[in-house]
Amino acid sequence: MSEETSNTQDQAQDQTKAPEGGRIDPAFFTCVNEYLELTNRQAKQQGLKRISMASLYAASRFNAHVYMANAGARVVAVDLPGFGASPRPDRPPKLSEMVDLIAALLDAEDMAPAVLVGNCMGTNIASTIARRSPESVTAILAVNPLTEASFGGGKIGFLHRMERVAGPPTRALRSLSRKIRPPKPVGSASLRFQLGDKGAALGLHHDPELVACQVRADQLPALVDVLDDMEAYGDLDREGVPAEVPVWIVWGEQNRVLSRRRAAHLADVMHAERVEVLDGTGHLPMLEDPDAVTGLIEDLVEQTATARPEPRS
Repeated sequence: MSEETSNTQDQAQDQTKAPEGGRIDPAFFTCVNEYLELTNRQAKQQGLKRISMASLYAASRFNAHVYMANAGARVVAVDLPGFGASPRPDRPPKLSEMVDLIAALLDAEDMAPAVLVGNCMGTNIASTIARRSPESVTAILAVNPLTEASFGGGKIGFLHRMERVAGPPTRALRSLSRKIRPPKPVGSASLRFQLGDKGAALGLHHDPELVACQVRADQLPALVDVLDDMEAYGDLDREGVPAEVPVWIVWGEQNRVLSRRRAAHLADVMHAERVEVLDGTGHLPMLEDPDAVTGLIEDLVEQTATARPEPRS
């Protein structure tokens, strides 16, 4: 531990008086010191800049959790089949089946009506749930909505369009892709493609955990599964979201995966009350600018809690 950090801790421990005159529980400083020791150990392995940004990101996520908890809300994060910690099923899941899964979770955990926050395909899932049963959705924060139009207009939209002009070769290529596990340099390059200037400046494409996620055995096959079902994602282009469900749309300004221009119609068909563009972010704004995304979640929850006092999560 550095001398500067030690001095900071000593100063903190001397200030045991709360502003109102009450004493702060000494366990508070024990917690602070343990946290600092952990970050210093990790900084020696990962570098100061990376750990500093990781700490900010973690703090933002935890603050959002605390905010929701204080508001009486329950926060549930879901790894869809094939993504995160969820294994990919033997049969590629369709969009409709993933909607069934989330709807069943809301019902089983008695969480409806809920504020649904989704990035990319998560936005389409949330919107489909709202069309099926608008009474189960308090509001939607739609971050970088994945639709057939938004993907088709993006930099890799040709991966969807090529099936129309060369069906058999495209299907053969996708089948082969499901058997490939990309090496770490490819995973890092894939991350960089998804990031805007803010994410690149943070070095997120070199983050070991994020790269490890990109090179998981199930990751590429799961993405190919979404490509195969892309037409189903076009329902949002045409059908939108019921007008009674509040929707805020958020775009990463520098998103190369999806085209904001080609998806401009979503503001109308989703009856969006607000459209935000986050400067310097790409396809992963919750990592690139977590404070901005957290702030939007907090604002939406607060607004809908006032307008509709029943939300459970």
